[in-house]
Amino acid sequence: PHGFRLTLEKCGVRLAAFKAFPDHYAFNSADLVALADWVRATGATAVACTTKDLVKLRVDDLGGAPLWSLEIGIDFGSQQAAFEAQLAAIQSPNA
Repeated sequence: PHGFRLTLEKCGVRLAAFKAFPDHYAFNSADLVALADWVRATGATAVACTTKDLVKLRVDDLGGAPLWSLEIGIDFGSQQAAFEAQLAAIQSPNA
Protein backbone atom coordinates (compact mmCIF):
# COMPACT_ATOMS: atom_id res chain seq x y z
CA PRO A 1 0.00 0.00 0.00
CA HIS A 2 2.78 2.47 0.79
CA GLY A 3 4.39 1.93 -2.61
CA PHE A 4 1.04 2.38 -4.36
CA ARG A 5 0.47 5.65 -2.53
CA LEU A 6 3.94 6.91 -3.45
CA THR A 7 3.35 6.01 -7.09
CA LEU A 8 0.07 7.95 -7.13
CA GLU A 9 1.75 10.97 -5.55
CA LYS A 10 4.70 10.82 -7.98
CA CYS A 11 2.18 10.78 -10.84
CA GLY A 12 0.77 14.06 -9.52
CA VAL A 13 -2.42 12.67 -8.03
CA ARG A 14 -3.78 14.88 -5.24
CA LEU A 15 -5.10 12.48 -2.63
CA ALA A 16 -8.18 13.51 -0.68
CA ALA A 17 -7.62 10.49 1.57
CA PHE A 18 -5.95 7.08 1.48
CA LYS A 19 -7.22 3.75 2.79
CA ALA A 20 -5.10 0.61 2.72
CA PHE A 21 -6.14 -3.02 2.86
CA PRO A 22 -3.91 -6.07 3.31
CA ASP A 23 -2.62 -7.77 0.18
CA HIS A 24 -5.03 -10.43 -1.16
CA TYR A 25 -7.88 -8.92 0.88
CA ALA A 26 -11.28 -10.51 0.15
CA PHE A 27 -13.74 -7.61 -0.13
CA ASN A 28 -17.34 -8.30 0.92
CA SER A 29 -20.61 -6.39 0.57
CA ALA A 30 -20.18 -4.69 3.96
CA ASP A 31 -16.77 -3.42 2.80
CA LEU A 32 -18.36 -1.91 -0.32
CA VAL A 33 -20.96 -0.08 1.76
CA ALA A 34 -18.31 1.18 4.19
CA LEU A 35 -16.03 2.26 1.34
CA ALA A 36 -18.86 4.10 -0.42
CA ASP A 37 -19.68 5.95 2.83
CA TRP A 38 -15.99 6.77 3.33
CA VAL A 39 -15.65 8.10 -0.23
CA ARG A 40 -18.69 10.35 0.20
CA ALA A 41 -17.29 11.63 3.51
CA THR A 42 -13.92 12.50 1.93
CA GLY A 43 -15.50 14.40 -0.95
CA ALA A 44 -13.29 12.50 -3.42
CA THR A 45 -14.18 12.97 -7.08
CA ALA A 46 -12.61 9.63 -8.09
CA VAL A 47 -11.21 6.53 -6.42
CA ALA A 48 -7.99 4.79 -7.46
CA CYS A 49 -7.05 1.22 -6.67
CA THR A 50 -4.81 -1.50 -8.04
CA THR A 51 -6.04 -3.45 -11.05
CA LYS A 52 -6.06 -6.56 -8.85
CA ASP A 53 -8.44 -4.87 -6.39
CA LEU A 54 -10.62 -3.45 -9.17
CA VAL A 55 -11.30 -7.00 -10.37
CA LYS A 56 -12.17 -8.11 -6.82
CA LEU A 57 -14.41 -5.11 -6.07
CA ARG A 58 -16.55 -5.69 -9.20
CA VAL A 59 -18.07 -2.17 -9.20
CA ASP A 60 -17.61 0.87 -11.43
CA ASP A 61 -17.96 3.48 -8.70
CA LEU A 62 -17.88 3.93 -4.94
CA GLY A 63 -20.01 6.50 -3.22
CA GLY A 64 -20.82 8.15 -6.56
CA ALA A 65 -17.17 8.54 -7.54
CA PRO A 66 -15.74 6.57 -10.48
CA LEU A 67 -13.43 3.72 -9.56
CA TRP A 68 -10.19 3.68 -11.56
CA SER A 69 -7.25 1.34 -11.47
CA LEU A 70 -3.61 2.15 -11.96
CA GLU A 71 -1.69 -0.28 -14.10
CA ILE A 72 2.05 -0.21 -13.48
CA GLY A 73 4.55 -1.37 -16.05
CA ILE A 74 8.24 -1.19 -16.73
CA ASP A 75 10.03 -0.14 -19.90
CA PHE A 76 13.70 -0.97 -20.36
CA GLY A 77 13.93 1.19 -23.47
CA SER A 78 17.05 0.53 -25.49
CA GLN A 79 18.13 -2.08 -22.92
CA GLN A 80 15.07 -4.32 -23.42
CA ALA A 81 16.95 -6.91 -25.50
CA ALA A 82 19.81 -7.05 -22.98
CA PHE A 83 17.33 -7.51 -20.13
CA GLU A 84 15.52 -10.31 -21.96
CA ALA A 85 18.85 -12.05 -22.71
CA GLN A 86 19.85 -11.90 -19.04
CA LEU A 87 16.43 -13.18 -18.00
CA ALA A 88 16.62 -16.05 -20.49
CA ALA A 89 20.08 -16.98 -19.21
CA ILE A 90 18.93 -17.35 -15.61
CA GLN A 91 15.75 -19.18 -16.61
CA SER A 92 17.55 -21.69 -18.83
CA PRO A 93 17.85 -25.14 -17.21
CA ASN A 94 21.31 -25.48 -18.82
CA ALA A 95 22.65 -22.26 -17.32
